[in-house]
Amino acid sequence: MSQRIGTGRSNYTNTISQQTAKALTSAYVTFGDEIDMRKHNKLGVNISANCNSSLDVDFKLVTITASGETTEFEIDSLSVKHLWVGSGSDSDIHYEFDVGTCLFILLKAKAGTVGVTAGTLTISINKKII
Repeated sequence: MSQRIGTGRSNYTNTISQQTAKALTSAYVTFGDEIDMRKHNKLGVNISANCNSSLDVDFKLVTITASGETTEFEIDSLSVKHLWVGSGSDSDIHYEFDVGTCLFILLKAKAGTVGVTAGTLTISINKKII
């Protein structure tokens, strides 16, 4: 399957460092800055997970309607990704998300149980136009 490249603009951004190693908590917290998707509709997310002693870790995307907005909306077509269940093992994971017409995206994660040494996530992203 071939992909059509748009005239005058690149379909892909370079990989952008979104979040250096950040500790997990037991409630969803934002990892990295808001992501401006106004000129893109696909989001690639690379996650390097260091489990340490955190259990049952979930990851999700939410959308906001304007930069700096505090009201977050779940994205109906996207489900929560279970990065690891139970104690898990350190891993590098890549996800591709079709964010459609969402203007701004926030990356969220939480641990079901934060152990003595909290797990950490390091995240990088790239944005695409399809």
